[in-house]
Amino acid sequence: MARMSIYVPDDMKERMDQAGELNWSGIAQAAFASAMVTNSFQKEPVMEDVIERLRASKAEYEQFETTEGSRAGREWAMKFAAYPDLKAMGEMDLDSYYGDEPLHHVVDRHLGHDGDRDESLFFDHDTRKMAGDEYVKAFVAAAAEVWQEVSEKL
Repeated sequence: MARMSIYVPDDMKERMDQAGELNWSGIAQAAFASAMVTNSFQKEPVMEDVIERLRASKAEYEQFETTEGSRAGREWAMKFAAYPDLKAMGEMDLDSYYGDEPLHHVVDRHLGHDGDRDESLFFDHDTRKMAGDEYVKAFVAAAAEVWQEVSEKL
């Protein structure tokens, strides 16, 4: 993979450092892909342009879901999680799950929820939608990281 340097204003770099460990390279790659796709649509699009545009959109979506899921998982673990729920999150291994069921069902069941949407950690009451798998994976991973940080001190 090729390497390149980019320059950002000092205040942006400070905010990036405060944001924590994010995949800045992946974020930049998604932004570059989006810019290239936008530029290619100044001419008549062909199917390859459509595919590239949708790939860029998918990468942006997945990056956003991962970032938000991680933020929300850490916040939940730090502010709201009860001991048994955080312990359960720390013991989960979603990377080895290959079923057809959405991951929010798997996690809710692991936490002892019966599938009631209002009881789920992953139901957005504003949009009335359940979170996608990228969000759920990042949420669980962030909560598990908190569990690893605190478990031996309890």
